[in-house]
Amino acid sequence: MRALLFRYLAARWKHPGSPYIHAGLALERRARALSAYWTPHFSRTRAAQARWAQTASGQILTVLGAGPLLDLNAAALSPKFTRFRLVDANPLAATGWALLNHPVEPVITDITNCLTPWRQKLKKFRGPWHQTLDLIRQLPHAPAYSAPADALLSLNILSQLEIGWQEAVEPILHNRFGTRFVLAHEQEWLDAIRPGSQMLVEQHLASLAASAARHILLITDLEYVEYTGRAYQRHQWQEPPMQWTGENWLADEGITYQAIPALEGVVLNHETFARWLPSYQLQWHESWLWHIAPNGTEATAYGKLHRVGAFALALTGSP
Repeated sequence: MRALLFRYLAARWKHPGSPYIHAGLALERRARALSAYWTPHFSRTRAAQARWAQTASGQILTVLGAGPLLDLNAAALSPKFTRFRLVDANPLAATGWALLNHPVEPVITDITNCLTPWRQKLKKFRGPWHQTLDLIRQLPHAPAYSAPADALLSLNILSQLEIGWQEAVEPILHNRFGTRFVLAHEQEWLDAIRPGSQMLVEQHLASLAASAARHILLITDLEYVEYTGRAYQRHQWQEPPMQWTGENWLADEGITYQAIPALEGVVLNHETFARWLPSYQLQWHESWLWHIAPNGTEATAYGKLHRVGAFALALTGSP
């Protein structure tokens, strides 16, 4: 924990204006506190990368959302690629990249090229509530970060983009209009951010296609579930209270739940990939459950479960 604190202070000193450092610290602390439940997810994520590495290879592997490397399978990927290009918005993450025993090109950037200017423009705006919501709906778009690479790994970042948008908007509204007012009009501003959320998802898919990488592995949350009816111990892994059959959810007796899509306005299937990545073929996909916050382990009245998917795509004509 002391080493993590040192990295945090160093990142804050070098990047005092970054809005991502504190969230990165919270993520690493949460991963440690709930390691009994996060480790199975990390293992499945690394296993998907190992499967992908059986056919993907080349000079440069770009990793979008590299983070603190908790779920990167460097052991499987380093023999297949000469260099890793690790990309993340959080400067704290990069403080650990140098420890990899492999050549690394670090890139610290907002891959959306939107969230930072959107946040800045919204902070400066002083119009009334309805004009503010109109501004949120109509913020200008920009092409996402893209760089040539032999292969591209989108590492559980796609679903985080719209969460980042929501987390950027909410505190600005609270500061501008007051917490009580914003809570009373919650559905209004949540509806207002939806166009931007969907754009961020579609923009990311378009950036994968623009990379022209011969091989792409997209790992992302697909669905979020909140449930009640059973409590868990933090340090002892137990089976989640529900399972995904491939078509629907099966919950244990006494469990009530609500499931919502993780990707605004987009379902990842053959039709979606044909539209946004027309030069690619979906080679395989798999999914698993991530019990990210078992009921009783955090300060909420419910537990959280994510359904995660991995999608391997190859450029048409690639070996």
